[in-house]
Amino acid sequence: MRSLLLFSALLASTIATAAPGEFTHQGRLADSSGVPLDGFNTVTFSVHTTRTGGSAVWSETHTLDFDNGYYNIILGSQNAFNKDDFDGSDDLFLGMAINGGAQLPTRTELTSVPWAIWAQGADTATTAKNVSGGIVDASEIRINGTTV
Repeated sequence: MRSLLLFSALLASTIATAAPGEFTHQGRLADSSGVPLDGFNTVTFSVHTTRTGGSAVWSETHTLDFDNGYYNIILGSQNAFNKDDFDGSDDLFLGMAINGGAQLPTRTELTSVPWAIWAQGADTATTAKNVSGGIVDASEIRINGTTV
């Protein structure tokens, strides 16, 4: 119960801040015989604009402690993501390579989470469309003519 409360408190504290430049990724991996990975393994994660082939637009390497094949990682914690890679102009795919081997044959397509879909409206916010009642810019905010 205590860990659930701690998790809730951490979640609440991140909601009030700007969107982080990282994201979590979880999964389960097994070797070619179907045996789940265990113990420490080095994993290179990479983001590509194509499902196969092509060059990575981002990558970083982590040593993860697998438990019956399960892992959890915060991507972008070592090598920051370029926000321009996530502008929606290209599909993006996550690739993985284990212990210096070749990249796994299947890349996972990265898709939006609900808040990111909602936040996309910030790119198209205009006074006439969906921001009304004042001026919003980097130097001041006015509501009904009063600077706040």
